[in-house]
Amino acid sequence: MYDVVLYDCDGAYCPPGLNAPVGGSEVELYQLRAALSRAGLSVLLATRTPALDVGPVGTLVYWRQVRDVTSWCQPARSIVRATDDPGDETVQADGLLTVCVSEWQARKYRTPTRVVYPMLGLHVYEAAKRSRRYGIDLDRWIYASAANKGLQDTLEAWQRAPRGELVVTTTGYDEPRPGQCEAYGARWVGKVSPIEMAFLMSTCRGMYYRNRSPETFGVTTAIAAALGLELDIECVGHDAWGLAESRQVRDLSEATIVQRGLEVLKCCLKGSTITSGRAWSKCGPSWMSGRTLAASRCGLARCGGRGR
Repeated sequence: MYDVVLYDCDGAYCPPGLNAPVGGSEVELYQLRAALSRAGLSVLLATRTPALDVGPVGTLVYWRQVRDVTSWCQPARSIVRATDDPGDETVQADGLLTVCVSEWQARKYRTPTRVVYPMLGLHVYEAAKRSRRYGIDLDRWIYASAANKGLQDTLEAWQRAPRGELVVTTTGYDEPRPGQCEAYGARWVGKVSPIEMAFLMSTCRGMYYRNRSPETFGVTTAIAAALGLELDIECVGHDAWGLAESRQVRDLSEATIVQRGLEVLKCCLKGSTITSGRAWSKCGPSWMSGRTLAASRCGLARCGGRGR
């Protein structure tokens, strides 16, 4: 019997070794499978509906969407990992516990919730070590998000007040129009893998981002914060949503996030009644000591990190 089945009916794919461009939700799904396996649990990752009956299952984790699974597994308990905006006052199917990626997202549900922030992979912490070894370019800033989340607003703001070089990459979903970045004095470096993105970020002074598409949690922003980049981030036309939480320096390492996840599973095993609770986190890992947060602007702006 599997201890945990992670079920994504959309068929998410993440390249082995994170060696090709891919979105943050897909990365988290595959990282979670590997991390839970290393923690000693038997884990099945089911993308789309399996053809064979896998039998009894300890805990079924629906990834984003709840679907009928009675034809292929019999879970003792089920929870939902939600990554998207659920809309206002959402009731999860069958009153299931929903594990959210931010406090903001959790407040949108009327059914029980817990908050477990997305983990940052080992490649992020390796990038931090390499940046200390090779140094950073104090004139380089980076846009590292999907183009449709605010690239045009970012380019226009940069053109009005440039401060060096702005490099642009995206996370696997889309890309700029040909020549769009160069027309505003920025440089398109192409789509990159999660490993390449973390290393590229680690060589930059800061993240420059004008977000127009609200996010439940900004994984690339969290990576930038973890790497100690300065954050010049503003939301255009909306409140900060979960992006405000992602800019705070937290310990999002595998050990910490898996421990939090196991705590949630343990509550399910005991049959506990779980009400909406605070996110569990602590200060960043030891290599972040000495880095501080600067005052923010408009609720979501610069996060002090490496200086000149």
